[in-house]
Amino acid sequence: MGLGYFARCALERAQWGTGHLSRTYEHQGDHVKLVQKATEETTQEFDINGTPQKVSQGDGVVIQTTSWDDEEEGVLLFETKDLLGCDPNSWTHCRQYLQGEELVIEVRGARGHRAVWTYHRALS
Repeated sequence: MGLGYFARCALERAQWGTGHLSRTYEHQGDHVKLVQKATEETTQEFDINGTPQKVSQGDGVVIQTTSWDDEEEGVLLFETKDLLGCDPNSWTHCRQYLQGEELVIEVRGARGHRAVWTYHRALS
């Protein structure tokens, strides 16, 4: 996502990354509750209905549109914009899908940067 070497090292020291991040999804119909645990816990709630909605993200609120991809079955699409929709440099596009037993999250920033996260299902 365009982070330099020192920023990546700082994130590593803060135990951000492999083995230190988890996501739990709960859904009922089109409503989803996502709990992410890293250095702190955050919760997001949204509906998969293709309409823009205010969603809490980290320490702020964004406008997020969530829908199923019409071309690829099982791919969830997220378009995220700043609250006022006036800062195109902060907008992102995200694809989330299952690949076997792994959750893959691909994010593209407005400036063309790309990040991919792969989550492994935790054994209970």
